[in-house]
Amino acid sequence: MEEYLIDHNTLAKLVDELLSQKYPDKVPDNIDEIREGGIRRLDDEINANIFGSLNEDQLKELDNLLDNQEDDPAVFQDFFERAGISLNQKITEAAEKFSAEFLGGNND
Repeated sequence: MEEYLIDHNTLAKLVDELLSQKYPDKVPDNIDEIREGGIRRLDDEINANIFGSLNEDQLKELDNLLDNQEDDPAVFQDFFERAGISLNQKITEAAEKFSAEFLGGNND
């Protein structure tokens, strides 16, 4: 289900852009490790921001969808709309927070 929230290529593009900003002159030797770690952390931030917005009943409803092996993206979009959650807003919030932390911190 998470692949319906945001795909890996989109996460990778954002992290690549941040890496080019953070390391404009000299690329660290462990850039691949930093990149993959960044993608994982960004994905975790997005998921936490979205799922942290759900109340207990909504989490149970989502669990039921997952238990029933639902795989239609429209079903999940409808679920989040009914839950009053703007996925675009939650993704943007998480990406902005991640970007600020990534560019401001030491990620080596």
